[in-house]
Amino acid sequence: MDWGGVPVDDSAGSWQVTYTQRIVYDRIPARHVELRDIASASSREAWAVGDGAGSSVQLRWDGSRWSPESGPTLAHGTHEFIRTTRPTGRSACRRWIFGSDRDTNHVWCWTGDRWSPQVMRPARRGGFWDVAVVDGHRLVVTGPGLLKAWDGRRWRDMAAPSPPHRLAAVSATDIWGVWTDNTFRRWQGERWVHTPVPGPAQSTTDKAVSTWIDDIAAVSKNDVWAVGSVRTGRHPRVKDPTYRADLIFHWDGHRWQRRSLGLKGIGLTHVAPDGHGGVWIATTAAYVLHRSSNGTWTRAPLPEKWGTSILFRSMVNAEHSFAMWAVAEALPGRGSPSTLLVLRYGRTAGGTH
Repeated sequence: MDWGGVPVDDSAGSWQVTYTQRIVYDRIPARHVELRDIASASSREAWAVGDGAGSSVQLRWDGSRWSPESGPTLAHGTHEFIRTTRPTGRSACRRWIFGSDRDTNHVWCWTGDRWSPQVMRPARRGGFWDVAVVDGHRLVVTGPGLLKAWDGRRWRDMAAPSPPHRLAAVSATDIWGVWTDNTFRRWQGERWVHTPVPGPAQSTTDKAVSTWIDDIAAVSKNDVWAVGSVRTGRHPRVKDPTYRADLIFHWDGHRWQRRSLGLKGIGLTHVAPDGHGGVWIATTAAYVLHRSSNGTWTRAPLPEKWGTSILFRSMVNAEHSFAMWAVAEALPGRGSPSTLLVLRYGRTAGGTH
């Protein structure tokens, strides 16, 4: 691996493991918990969702430990996404869960005292690809044959050439989408407008090499980031990929620019705001990249015990804080089971990240 000279810096804080689960596929349904997404409304409380033992799973962090929490349950299904929103006069929803089973997609919202199922018509199946929170209390959701916006009272269709596979929202009239062909489009209240991105940004027909944009995140209207990589294999989850180059794109309010760090053998999979004008970028190695609000790039190490290959599934900022949460999978050598991890980043006294 070549980190392109990006220095290691853990002086501002550290990533710690708060939950582990061995992943062993020795029976169907699997006995272990598979967490898929995480959300946090403060530095002291978080929720993670997924599935396990043949049904959906929800866990809650109370500031010191994770424990199961009651909620909507899907037999033979999974909870794919969880989001937090603030209640308004139009909607009392504080948390949302998006899940699916063999027959259809499901959506619930937590109103403070109960989970309420939300009707999304027409009924769809196939799960969800991404969910973006808009202005703190609205939502945009995408999936197979599905692109809808929640306005506080009902779900409305959003016209698009096809559903994007990743979303990032600045406001209700400023939403970014990334499509599976690596095109970028911007919603400004009426339609999706294609926005050119400097190459390489188009998928290649060469079966040996492919280009993937895996995630996008908005810090502000003039500060949007997208990440991915050039790698072997035509699918982002290809087994044992070889990462040839990093892809980092930045929107400065006028145009997209590519900002390569010169990484070799390292994939970039997720990007999330750090809550204070910077971003964290998850890699496939034992470090997480950080770009501070002043433009400084560093990398923070993950706990050494879990090896050198860690695949993130979700990463999010704990609102109004420097704290970060992530769900990841530590991948060992061949023949050994992997381990599910829930990671938390916290600052140390006097830290500057």
